[in-house]
Amino acid sequence: MTADDHATIGPDEAALLELMDALRAQAEHPEGRLVALRARLRSQALECVAAHAMAFEALLARADTWPLHGVFLLTGGVREAEAFRSFRAWLVSLGGTHFRDALADPDALADALVREEPAAPELLRAFRDAYAHRAGQALPPPTLELFAAPRGEPIPDSELAVRFPRVAAAQR
Repeated sequence: MTADDHATIGPDEAALLELMDALRAQAEHPEGRLVALRARLRSQALECVAAHAMAFEALLARADTWPLHGVFLLTGGVREAEAFRSFRAWLVSLGGTHFRDALADPDALADALVREEPAAPELLRAFRDAYAHRAGQALPPPTLELFAAPRGEPIPDSELAVRFPRVAAAQR
């Protein structure tokens, strides 16, 4: 990951990551952060909720890489697209510093993996649910490549523990 890759995080994505940082400061546990996020979304303008939903999808796409998929597998993740999406949602929930660090070096997730379960399935729905509840209609679905593979080079399962030694050690 180059400095240019970090620079490509747009203003809406950066704002969402800042929101996630604020929620982490407000609530230590993921459940508390989700409750705080839902409360925050109820108080925001509908356009802001929609912008957060789009930024969230963009961050999920940005984290769709083979190295992060390898870390996900090391944590006991299953080879299901929705499970890996939930892992990436958890990564977004960690906030800006953790997100950027994990993109640059997925092994940096070792400490976070010790502290909490690496899944956030409720977060996958939070923004869209908030929008639908407030607007009375669903957001248009994001334009996704439904069958796209993660970006980068696949990593053989036999090399995962060597490639991500801190994550592997945290799983013992």
